[in-house]
Amino acid sequence: IKNSAKQISSCGGLSSTSSGIYWYSNSTASTCSPSGNIGSSTGPVILVVEDQNFDYTANDTFYGIVFSFSPNTSGKEVKFAGTGSIRGAVITDNPLAAGQVINGTFKLVYDQNAMGTLSTNQNYMGLAKLPGSWTDFLD
Repeated sequence: IKNSAKQISSCGGLSSTSSGIYWYSNSTASTCSPSGNIGSSTGPVILVVEDQNFDYTANDTFYGIVFSFSPNTSGKEVKFAGTGSIRGAVITDNPLAAGQVINGTFKLVYDQNAMGTLSTNQNYMGLAKLPGSWTDFLD
């Protein structure tokens, strides 16, 4: 998936016209800090943040999935603040992180259109249910 994703070294370039799978890993910057509206309900973003902090302190909306993981032992933080929202899902696998924080009136909202697009649009077809996984019993 990493090889087929759009590799980015700055999260500042993500916008409302962004869609598809993005992979952020940057050895010199420590934080992925997008701002503004990102993606849309018909063109969501899957943002993978590898071994970096994630900080979305915006009053805007992110459509799609944020997946933050830290394969190293350092553990990274995931922070949300402001009055914005993520319309989709947040997944974090940072067991050694100092904290996962939601402040303000930030909202995490399930968006049926955005999540449905992820399962039907060919731009996301590299991701699929695996037979025998925890999701296949829902069908």
